Amino acid sequence: ALLQSAPERPLIIAEADNSILERASGIRDISSVLNNPMVTLITGEDLENISNYLTGGPAGSRIHLIIWRPSQESAPEWYAQLKHIVDETSRRRTVNANTLERFGRLWVRNLAANIPILPRALSLSPWKDYLSDFPALILAGGPSLESLLPDLKGLSKRYLIIAVDTAVSAVLRAGVQPDIIAAVDPQYWNIRHLDRCREGSGNALILGESATHPGVFRALGGRPWLTRTKFPLGTILEDAAGIKGELKAGGSVATAAWDLARFLGCKTLTIAGLDLGFPGGRTHYSGSLSRERPHFFSHRTSTSETLFFHALRDAFPRYVEAADGGRVLTDMRMDVYAAWFEESAARLGSRSPSLAGGKGRKIPGMGITAIPQMMKMPECRKKLDFQLMKIKETAENPAVPETIKQTIRHILSNLSQLEKLSTRGLNLVNKAKEAIKHGKNASVFLKSLDEVDQQLLSETGRDVISFLIQPIILELSTVSIEDNPDPLNASSRLYGEIADSAGYHRDYLERIPH
Repeated sequence: ALLQSAPERPLIIAEADNSILERASGIRDISSVLNNPMVTLITGEDLENISNYLTGGPAGSRIHLIIWRPSQESAPEWYAQLKHIVDETSRRRTVNANTLERFGRLWVRNLAANIPILPRALSLSPWKDYLSDFPALILAGGPSLESLLPDLKGLSKRYLIIAVDTAVSAVLRAGVQPDIIAAVDPQYWNIRHLDRCREGSGNALILGESATHPGVFRALGGRPWLTRTKFPLGTILEDAAGIKGELKAGGSVATAAWDLARFLGCKTLTIAGLDLGFPGGRTHYSGSLSRERPHFFSHRTSTSETLFFHALRDAFPRYVEAADGGRVLTDMRMDVYAAWFEESAARLGSRSPSLAGGKGRKIPGMGITAIPQMMKMPECRKKLDFQLMKIKETAENPAVPETIKQTIRHILSNLSQLEKLSTRGLNLVNKAKEAIKHGKNASVFLKSLDEVDQQLLSETGRDVISFLIQPIILELSTVSIEDNPDPLNASSRLYGEIADSAGYHRDYLERIPH
């Protein structure tokens, strides 16, 4: 019945009982359900992988959970875990939708500005499990990073060093050049963490994506190493550049850095400065931009103390258990990332995921690794540098620049057609409204609108603009007829958003020589 009511909606059937498929087949013919490409069946032991099936779909689109009570009563713990996974995934999707609405246009600008770096960018996919002989140390910017810095030189001889952008300046001040700098954030203020870091960073690989703020690639001298983006314009350009391989990042630079270490197959994963809270009432390590910036903007009626107070208290703060058994202040913003790391740690048991230091938030599945214990790891720097050099010296494909130029010309042509169609749709809506207002028959205009809709759906460029108009699509799809009795108003808004999005993309792409 669900499939008949919405044939295009993905349906996941989750049952704790492994024998359910055989038993159901013995009662009635369910082949039409099982053979439907929109249906996924998950039983018993597959529950831990269910989040992989829930990650698709437009940003912010809802997941509807329907519980069959007899099954729930037969396996309450299994279904409680299922509900927890769905709730956490739904929360992340909501965060992603809000992020999309806030930063969508910024991503378009960044993508356009980063087109010149694509020909020399490296792909991830050829290097999967490439560093499986080496342990990884990921460095984030939390307060607890400070306790590790005095020993970082010694640790760098024993570990692959991946520094999150917020931690780079501290790492360089400790006299260590990171092997990889993770800088996937699209925002301006994140690149300011990299001020005066170009010389010290040398030729470190720069983990980014095509929507990373372009200032990152100016601030650092290393070669870009890109994970594929989820935004349509970026994926098309990455296809043209031959960029392959995607990380399972969870919305922060630290998650991208962590997942890179997983992707590279590193035999152990340890992270420092991942506090996901405010140990000692501090947000970041001393000397970081996040700790210094409030002083730059401090004035008589808004002091730095006020700004720090808001940073600690504005997102429903509460105390949770720290990794060392104590308590640490955290807030709602950290919950999504804590859930992501917990999920990742559960899949990495054999690779000993751990925290270097215990003052931050406890993450189930991640123990504490003491620095003296880390210093007992055998030195591997010479061999590691040799392996990294192979990545950095990967030859560029000379055909890529021309392929990108042709792709841009093709996209611009499609965007121009979308603008014309949506503008025509707006004109037809206005004519239909005018006809209805004067009591005339508007069927001829409505028929033409149907034709416009069909053409819009058939245009290949629609995928490029789709993510910028997701907020309006989600809004219109959740509004009832009673709340929005005039479908022409909804059509007018949608055509306007399509025209605006197409024009915005075209404006920035036309600035690139093609």
